[in-house]
Amino acid sequence: MLSGYGQPQATTHDICSAVDRFVSAFLGVRFPMALALNKCDLPSSRKYVSSIVSALPVHGAHVATPMTAKHEMQFIRKHLLRRLENRGKAESTQMGNVSSTDGQPTRGTKLSVWDCLTAAITLKEPTLVFPVSDFNTLAPMSGMHQPAIGSPSLPSPGMIACIEASGGCPPSLWNPSTERYSTEASNKRGGGDKSPLRDALLLKPRSTVEDVFLTLKRMGALSGDFVRAEACSGVLDGA
Repeated sequence: MLSGYGQPQATTHDICSAVDRFVSAFLGVRFPMALALNKCDLPSSRKYVSSIVSALPVHGAHVATPMTAKHEMQFIRKHLLRRLENRGKAESTQMGNVSSTDGQPTRGTKLSVWDCLTAAITLKEPTLVFPVSDFNTLAPMSGMHQPAIGSPSLPSPGMIACIEASGGCPPSLWNPSTERYSTEASNKRGGGDKSPLRDALLLKPRSTVEDVFLTLKRMGALSGDFVRAEACSGVLDGA
């Protein structure tokens, strides 16, 4: 393309390098990426993992997390099976057959997939929205009761066991004694249905109040057409 202008090869190379850096910078701002480097346990992949990590940021990618899907699935399978075993022991204990509390998950084991997700969220932080019914008490909306305890997107008991084993905490309305979601779990902490800022929505950056309304409508928390709404920010600043 530039040969017709009589430019030397070195100049053409510099121009193309500048364009490449511009495109890479644009992608890094508009579409930042977190790379999941799978199969890092293979000996042949180690040098490539090292070279990729050392080359960042490039072409919109800012961070890279080495991981192995095999180890991740072994971790999940281990704690899913352990939970089933513990549940069986608990049922047997209630029947008077055995009395054992062994086999509890070891907390603090980190999963690389959590690190990758954390890195991705850090690159493009979502907009956190807390739908409330009152700005003074910050009590949750009445329409959020069913989504908060009955949404199919809530972690299952097996996944909660994996979250706890990796050092995380279960959802606030999870009741470990009954292994169900209910407001009783929050009632024991003195909150219940009136817990301030109980529910949170993760929306895209620069989302509007109308986007919040449409999200709540899809969840079944609201109905009708959008007319007006009130919003505020920084309510806990300095608290």
